[in-house]
Parts: sequence; structure tokens; C-alpha cells
Amino acid sequence: SQRLSSSQPLSSSQRLQQNRQNLSSDSAQKSENLESSLLSSMITGLHEDGSPWSGAKATIKLDKQQWQFDTLLTQQTNDSVLSLVERFFKKSEHFQQGNYPTYIAWNGGYILNAELVGKLALSEKYIGCPLGLLIKNGQLLSLPLFNKPALCFLDSGKISIIEANLEQGFTLSKTEDNRIYRFNPTEYNVLSKNNQCYFDLLYEKKTIVNNNVNNKHIFYYLSGNTIIKVIDIAAQQEAQEIILNPVGITLAFPADQAPDWAEGTQLLLTMAGWEHVVNAIEAGPRLIRDAKQSIEMQAGGWKTQKSIVTQAARVDFMDMRGPKIGVGINDAGDLMVVAINGRIRESVGTTHIELAKILLQQGAKQAMGFDPGGSVTLVVDGLQLNITPYNKDYEQNPLSMPPQARFVGNAIIGYIGTVDNQQPPK
Repeated sequence: SQRLSSSQPLSSSQRLQQNRQNLSSDSAQKSENLESSLLSSMITGLHEDGSPWSGAKATIKLDKQQWQFDTLLTQQTNDSVLSLVERFFKKSEHFQQGNYPTYIAWNGGYILNAELVGKLALSEKYIGCPLGLLIKNGQLLSLPLFNKPALCFLDSGKISIIEANLEQGFTLSKTEDNRIYRFNPTEYNVLSKNNQCYFDLLYEKKTIVNNNVNNKHIFYYLSGNTIIKVIDIAAQQEAQEIILNPVGITLAFPADQAPDWAEGTQLLLTMAGWEHVVNAIEAGPRLIRDAKQSIEMQAGGWKTQKSIVTQAARVDFMDMRGPKIGVGINDAGDLMVVAINGRIRESVGTTHIELAKILLQQGAKQAMGFDPGGSVTLVVDGLQLNITPYNKDYEQNPLSMPPQARFVGNAIIGYIGTVDNQQPPK
């Protein structure tokens, strides 16, 4: 391996590599034994029109070792996948001693970043809110907004891809309050006269008219697990047209049943049927279902206007080639992550259909995509395996700027062993 000079500042990747090189011979032997549970390789090919593609594949053999998974959140800071990983391990006493585990990490799901919040003219309160299901260490932090796939890590140790939606309802409670509010499927995307109800982003209209002058409602914007806005029209004598939460859930209570939730109130969320999910993150689109290509744009809600406006790039386009990342599960239950380079001479990238074909060729029976484009990042043990077609100073010299890891909203990490820094998220 290349020797690192101590006189030069080290990047996050180099620091991780140096720590690995400083392991004792016993630790090195242990790491060698673990390598068979995490395999990586470069992959290349030609599309049907003769255009080249290249990328990297990493496969986790779940039956070889005890793997742990987690979602790493930026908490409104500028982070790449590597810097998120570095912070995660630095919080662990084991990492500080140099005894850090074999790991894999890649860019995660979709969130409301500052750029998108500004584009939609939303309050800064929305920055960092997930755009879909998020379960972290057994705690449901964000409800699904459409019917998009989520990568789920179960308490049995298995991994599954499940479409997440609110058709079955959910429950809410204030963190310091024992009262539980149940939202039933019969009050889904319809304004109920006498009961609390809810609207997700599959509701096509942007507004709803509260025209029952004898039974007004109070509306709450829920994004993530936080009340972002409260609309109280109970004292109004005329019908009111209410703008629904454009990037989250809208809750509606008859005024005489409404809780005293203020803006900033954090809630405990539960959904029936998800009790055995330890970690999950919604992304997409679905690429493969039951060993067959299945790009489920319509069913997932990707083609709705409410989904399109939350896409930094048009994920719903079927013919757009570029950097892509997909996660698949094979017959053995192994998890594979495939990152395809794009926007470079050696690789034009893929469309969703082409990515599904590659995953099928690699043996995936179920698969879904993650945030595509410049955010695509696949890291194994401190080394980024894919090429990022991005540099923040690109405009200074478009022809010679080196690749640079792009900031991401979150990342998924899988590692062998125990890391002692898992605290309940705020």
C-alpha cells in the first residue's frame, strides 16, 4: 500500500487508511478473517447502444458475521459519506483505540436540504427533515409520505425492501404525555367532521376547504417527528381554504378535540406492522421485485406533482443517464450495493432500467435505488470505490478539477461488531 507522509495534511480517507495500517498483527489477522463477509470489485460493461459504463459493487455476506446497520444523519452540517463515517467511529471508544470494524457505507435517502427549502420558499425549520420513512435504532423518526420503497433492517438480522405508506394509519403522542392519538385509515386523505384525520403527499390537491362553520378544525404540519406549523381557524365564522403541508403530513383535529401542540413540539410515532424494523430509510425507486425488473414510478407516487417538486433532480425520468446507486438482495439474503459512475468519459452512467438490468445480472431478486447523481458514494473501509463527477470549484476549471465527495443529507453504514456511541436521536 502507498506510504502516507506525516508532513502532509491527511484527508478523511487517508486518516482512516492510516488507522487501519497501525493495527497490530493480531488485529490484522482478525480483519483478514472478516474480509470474506464483505467483498468488493469493479464492474464494467456496455449498454445496448454501445455506450460504456463502469462502477463498483460491494456484497455483504450476512451469514458470515454479526453485522450492525445504522443511518448517519448530518444534523444540518455539511458532510460527505466519509466525514459522517469518521464522526460516527470517533465517538466510539473502540475507534479511538484503533480497533475499528470492517464497514461499508453509502449515501442514503432524500431530505430537505437548504437549497431545496429555498427553492420551495419554505421556512428554515424544514431544513434537515426527511422526505419519507426513517427508523433509527428502533425509533420511528419520520412517517412515509408516498408509497415508496424503504430498505429495512429487521431485528432478526435479515434485510428487506418494503413499500412504506400510511394507508393503515398510525399513532402519535407527545413525548411527555401518555395520551395516544390514533389516526385510522377511514380518516385518510379526507376531512372528517367529527374525528381527527390526516393527509399525506399522495393527496392530489394542494388545499382543502374547511366549510363546516359549526365544527372548525385545527391543522398541524408534521415533518419528521416535529410540528412545524399550527393553523387555528376555530374562531373564524366563514369557510376557510387551508394550504396543506407541501412536504410532509397534515393533521386535522376538530377544535374541541385538538391537543395543545405548539410549533416545535416533538412527537412519538408508531405504525402497526413495523415493530420488528430496527432501522429503515425510504428512498427509491423500486427497481426489481421478485427477480423481475419493476420500475414502479406510478405506484410509488414519483410522477405526482408533489413528489416532483421535492426532487432536486428528476428522479422520475426513465431515460436520464447519470451516476446511479442501487441496493439489491439475492436468494441467499446477501446485501449488494452497486454504484455506477456517470458524467465521465469512461462511463455514461445508467437509467433506472439499465441499473435494474445490472443488478439482475449480479443476482439481485429484490432491489431499489438511492439518491442518484453527484451524491452517489460507495465506501468500503475508508476507500471510496466509485468516481464522483463533482467538485465544488468546478466552474474555476471545468476540465481539470479532481473528483470531490459531495455533501449528502445522510448515509447508511454497515459494520461488524459493536460501536458504543448509539444514542437515541433527538
